[in-house]
Amino acid sequence: GTFLHNPKMTPLAGIPGIHAEGVGSMIPFYIFKDLGQLSPFSPITQKEKGEVWVDKPAIAVKKNFVKIHIADPNVGTTCMLRKSVVQTGVKFTNYAYEKGSKYRIPNDMDFSKAITAHGFLVAWSDRYYIHNWGHNLDEIMKNPEYYAGSYQTKHIGIAGLNDRLIQHGYKMEEDGDKVVVKDATKDAK
Repeated sequence: GTFLHNPKMTPLAGIPGIHAEGVGSMIPFYIFKDLGQLSPFSPITQKEKGEVWVDKPAIAVKKNFVKIHIADPNVGTTCMLRKSVVQTGVKFTNYAYEKGSKYRIPNDMDFSKAITAHGFLVAWSDRYYIHNWGHNLDEIMKNPEYYAGSYQTKHIGIAGLNDRLIQHGYKMEEDGDKVVVKDATKDAK
């Protein structure tokens, strides 16, 4: 085929009707001939659906009624790719392995930068085609140890994850020998 999908390692859940719209999510590749990497997510966070992420810097571009948001500087690991991007030799690498960490996290920043270095665009979709469970409050609360460990290897670190949680009224903290996520508003009372 002409395109590849990298679903990462996190569970993905399609939005109702996605099978009918699946082809629609690929339309930007036909309109923007230099589009190399496209996220199935919008740059605007779905806070109302429990997404604990930040709005991403991007520039909206519209052509033939199709809109994408050019990423500044990258999109995440979950993405759709033009096969010719991979044929240039671009590949995922991991963030530097932290001693004692059991997690190896893909370096999506370097991946997107390598794609743009080969002359391709990197963009966010105009809307969400799938739910972003990798940054979802319910998922973080179900497995806080995993998220603490994986964020330890990312550039924003555990402190950055906790800052995002606090913005949504929650906080991550140690409780004995485990990590828990608590409602921060209860502590404020």
